[in-house]
Amino acid sequence: MANLSATHTNRATITDSRVMREMEAALPLFEGDLAHLHESKEFAWTAPLDQQTRLTMKTDYANALRSALLTADWSPYEDTQYNWQATAEVLQDPELTAALLAERDPVQIA
Repeated sequence: MANLSATHTNRATITDSRVMREMEAALPLFEGDLAHLHESKEFAWTAPLDQQTRLTMKTDYANALRSALLTADWSPYEDTQYNWQATAEVLQDPELTAALLAERDPVQIA
């Protein structure tokens, strides 16, 4: 029985550590001015995102973080981080962004 208790305590410590790490990393998103978000070390990659997009990102992050805290399942939070970083990366390349947003002829797509 003591072994199970130690395992539970270890898992709780790992989860608590993850919560603290993620909350600290997300502070610039929730405490700062979104116009200057890209100036923080954790969110430097947000430079290509405009103000409205950063606001949408903030909402997505808040929802994903809330879900992770309630369920202890961090995969949706990690997916949110990955997807937003990928979005910012695409937006850094104007040619790629234009190609992805260009109107397509449905015949060409098929």
